[in-house]
Amino acid sequence: MDVTVGILLALATAVAWGSREILLRKAFEATRPVQGLFVTMAATFLIALIAAFFYESAFWNRLTATDVLLWSMIGVLHFPLAMTLYYQGIDSVGGSRTSVVSNISAIVTPFLGMGLLSEPSSLNVIAGVCAAGVGVFMVSASDFNSAGWRWQRGIMYGLLAGLIWSVTNLLTRFGLSKLRLPMTALVIAGGIPLLPLFVLLILRHKGAMVSDLRRRQKLIAGSFLSGLGQVTLFAALALAPTVFVVPTYNLKSLVTVILAYAIIPKSEKVNMRVILGALLAIGGIVLINI
Repeated sequence: MDVTVGILLALATAVAWGSREILLRKAFEATRPVQGLFVTMAATFLIALIAAFFYESAFWNRLTATDVLLWSMIGVLHFPLAMTLYYQGIDSVGGSRTSVVSNISAIVTPFLGMGLLSEPSSLNVIAGVCAAGVGVFMVSASDFNSAGWRWQRGIMYGLLAGLIWSVTNLLTRFGLSKLRLPMTALVIAGGIPLLPLFVLLILRHKGAMVSDLRRRQKLIAGSFLSGLGQVTLFAALALAPTVFVVPTYNLKSLVTVILAYAIIPKSEKVNMRVILGALLAIGGIVLINI
């Protein structure tokens, strides 16, 4: 039952993060990456704090110094480091290419989970993880132009972000197996890096930050979707192994393509690569759960 709920929560993450890309696509064209990162982290922290208050009211009594250190490390790796690399990749080579290489976590994390956390490793699971990973890559790469792969700085940024997220997903699953307080963990992970980032923005971009936020409704809405997705992801990893959760939430690329095609005509190409990739991704998720 817990695994089923975890998979459903991972699907909720895919929908939330797939939807946020529609809102953030234009917002980030006129917003500094550091400002977008701050708004996203602030929204994540706020949603997690409210959830922790209502559902994990005695959380502080159960925390140890080791817990705080672990979740602080996860937060620093996941938010300022990986997300900054991801935004820099988008700035260098565009969103589609960066998304492709960052989605490497759909394959890397489950295999790390099998090897290091003794997660389920049946033939169905392995085949499903591979199929879902290939499908996600195909959907993400659907609008590549004839230039093909260009292994330059931007591509490496996206690759590094994906590899870091593979590690943080694994650490999150490990940490939540010891301390089953996902919202409390996210409060620490999102809150600890937030303060120095806030100080940096105040010192360097105070005036621009206030004026920009007043004109950035899409950035704020997209950031709250991002925070909501982070909350459901932590809750999912508290209930189910990474081999089930990570390939499922990486269906976000498919959600983005479908929504963009439906809401913003001609913004996404729906070709045979998208269709075949979608079938592989969905079929892989089904195969994992058989």
